[in-house]
Amino acid sequence: MHVDATLTAFIALALLLLTGVLTWKDILNETGAWNTLVWFSVLVLMADQLNQLGFIPWLSQLIAHSLHGLSWPIVIVLLILFFFYSHYLFASATAHVSAM
Repeated sequence: MHVDATLTAFIALALLLLTGVLTWKDILNETGAWNTLVWFSVLVLMADQLNQLGFIPWLSQLIAHSLHGLSWPIVIVLLILFFFYSHYLFASATAHVSAM
């Protein structure tokens, strides 16, 4: 059984709120930590969805076929450039690395 980490974190947060361990005021007082948790969980979830939809495997195959037959120094330079510029498609390094 596969349980998504993002869903688990949100269920745990809901349980902490429902049982009174945390209050909404506690969450609002620690905005930096909760803001990070919420944004990173959404970004990682979106990166996972790109992978599940087949976008990342499709893109990988497209790049592999495009670079086939080139010399290895040119391939390395092109892959580094692609990795660098593909970072602009993602809002965080975590989501970028998760998707790639």
